[in-house]
Amino acid sequence: MDDDPSTRRIYAAFLTEMGLAGVTTAGGAAECLAAVEAALLPFDCVLVDIQMPDLSGIEVVRRLRARPGYERTPILMITAARTPECVVKDAFDAGADGFCLQTDLAQGIA
Repeated sequence: MDDDPSTRRIYAAFLTEMGLAGVTTAGGAAECLAAVEAALLPFDCVLVDIQMPDLSGIEVVRRLRARPGYERTPILMITAARTPECVVKDAFDAGADGFCLQTDLAQGIA
């Protein structure tokens, strides 16, 4: 989930190139939660931007963790900004499994 369409396309292409099938993207929290609701099976993994315009990524993680089938799903938080340590702690407290800067991912794509 990322609010930037270009970033979503890059992530989807990268994950597909790595051999992952059925990559689903969402432009915001509402779209992400709707996709989760509509899915026949839980997603295998979720990437969530920590800063979203409609609802924070941290709140999305909380809501995902409260859903049946998502208690142990790997969730990776992503941000383009230098995120304060307290926000990273909040992400892990909400149930995130990992955290990385978008620049770290971009190096893996290059």
